[in-house]
Amino acid sequence: MWKQVSALPHIDSNVLNIREVARIIPTNNTLKPHHFTWRSPSADDERAPCPMLNTLANHGFLPHNGREITRDIFLKALTDALNFDQESVDRLFTGALSAVPKFNSSSFDLSMLHVKNFIEHDGSTSMQDVIVEPHAVYHEPTFRNFMSYIPKDANSITIPAAANAKARHFKDMSEINPRFSILQSQQTPIMLEMASTFLVFSHATQKVANRSFFEYFFRNQRLPVELGWAPPQTEILFTNGSREIAAALIKELPTDVPFLYNLGMPTKHSDTEPA
Repeated sequence: MWKQVSALPHIDSNVLNIREVARIIPTNNTLKPHHFTWRSPSADDERAPCPMLNTLANHGFLPHNGREITRDIFLKALTDALNFDQESVDRLFTGALSAVPKFNSSSFDLSMLHVKNFIEHDGSTSMQDVIVEPHAVYHEPTFRNFMSYIPKDANSITIPAAANAKARHFKDMSEINPRFSILQSQQTPIMLEMASTFLVFSHATQKVANRSFFEYFFRNQRLPVELGWAPPQTEILFTNGSREIAAALIKELPTDVPFLYNLGMPTKHSDTEPA
C-alpha cells in the first residue's frame, strides 16, 4: 500500500494545460500521450523503491495501480517513455521477476520490489532508509542533503559532482542509521542507478545531467516534460551506456570519505569497474 506524499502539491495535476502541450509537441515527436498525463498514487496503488518505475506508473506507462506488470507492458512502457533499447529492457524485466515470490510468474507488482538490497538499499538519493521509514516515499530533507553537495550555481550535474555527492550523502546517512550498510556487491548496482538518470536527463553528446530535469524528476516522480524534456530521437542503449557511466562514477569517488559500510562502520572501497 502506498503512503501518499506530495512534494509539490501545485504540480499535482492530471494533464498539462493546452498551451503547454501546444508549445512542446511540434518540436518533440518522441513524446507520447502518456507523457502529458500524470496522476499521483492513491492509497490503494502500489509503488516501488525506484523513483523511475513509480514515475512511469504515475504517468500511466505502467499500470497506475502498480500491479500485474507483464513483459509486454514493461517493454512498451520503457521504450515509449524513455526510448530505451528493447534488449536492455528485456533484461531489466527478467531481473525484476527474480524478486517475485510466486514460482514461474510472468508478471510482477511494484510492491514485490521491496526486497532489501535488491532495488531498495540504504542511502537512497531521495528516500529514507527502511529502518527509519518503511514506505518508499519521497523525503525532501534526504534529497536536499544529496543536492547540498552539488555546486549551487551549476546548471548541470557532472559525473565527478554526482560521485562526490553520493559518497558524502552516504556518510551523512550512516550517521542517522546505526545499521547503515553498503556492501561491495552493491557498489556497481547503486552506481548503475545513478548512471540511468544521466542517460535519461543528459544531452546526447555530453555525460552531464540537466539539473532542473534531475531535481524535478526526483521531487515529483514525474517526467519533466513541462520543463522541455523529451525522450531522445536516438535510442538509448541502456545496458552499455549505464555501465560506462557507472564505471566513470566509481573512478571519481572521493578518497577522503568512505563509500562502503557494514552496520554503520566504513569499509575500504574498491575502484573495480562494472563487468
